[in-house]
Amino acid sequence: MAGCLEQAGLFLGEVDTQARHNAKGNRENRNIMDLNDSVLGSVEATWDNPPKSVLNWTSEQIAARDALIARYPSDQKWGFKEPRTLFTLEGWLDAFPKVEIVATFRHPLSAAQSLKFRNGFPIERGLALWKAYNERLLTLSQTQKNAIYLF
Repeated sequence: MAGCLEQAGLFLGEVDTQARHNAKGNRENRNIMDLNDSVLGSVEATWDNPPKSVLNWTSEQIAARDALIARYPSDQKWGFKEPRTLFTLEGWLDAFPKVEIVATFRHPLSAAQSLKFRNGFPIERGLALWKAYNERLLTLSQTQKNAIYLF
């Protein structure tokens, strides 16, 4: 999805265009991933141990967010793909209250099998992660007016 949007003209910035388990890359920006990891880490959460509640960003994390945003062009549409953002979204929305969110649903077994291949996770753990991420996505879909969801 991110690659298609990029080919259609959405600027994604510096992204991974090759990954060990994905020849086309995941189109994720390492700096955004690191910032999201920092926000998650402030409550001892991680991408594979998501938080149970909304997160508050520190002033340092907000400054890092703003510095990342400043790297993107102001004269064209740009975006980023980063699944952790489902759990850090409120801090991003403070900077972009009218953002357009594009989300997709992946078949749960496909996601779990990918996590087993890539991370060695048991299928049950992969399914639990899929559930946590998609429950958060569904919750956000009820509150965010500027969202596009693809199934």
